[in-house]
Amino acid sequence: MELTAEDASRQMLGVFKGIKTTYDQHTKDLAHCNDEYLDLTHALEFLDVDDLGGYELVRQMQVNRRRRRRAKDEIERLQPLYDYLNRQKGMTGELSRLHQVVQDISKNQGKRKYTSRIRTDLQEQFEQSNNNKNREELCE
Repeated sequence: MELTAEDASRQMLGVFKGIKTTYDQHTKDLAHCNDEYLDLTHALEFLDVDDLGGYELVRQMQVNRRRRRRAKDEIERLQPLYDYLNRQKGMTGELSRLHQVVQDISKNQGKRKYTSRIRTDLQEQFEQSNNNKNREELCE
């Protein structure tokens, strides 16, 4: 399968935006887990818990710690990419602009048609060929 310029620019833009979005989401998850852990440890400290309540509290703490670990690990893996993108000031905006340029070029190429210079007797055939091509593209 051939990779077009439009597909490449769309994919690159999606990856760059995805890295930032995913990093930011994991950072929020980490902060949430840290705050939740404080609540759980304070509940352990200040509340009277029976055996069943204590077990549930420990289970919630375990779930919290595991979620926190997953977020931290993913942040650590994304950190080099995130830092690189931040060092490239304006890269995402520039890539977005380039993607628009590629789309505009593709649109303009689709509107092109050849006009005879000398052999005007062929012009009608060129136009017919162009019309047939446009119909085929609409059917795809």
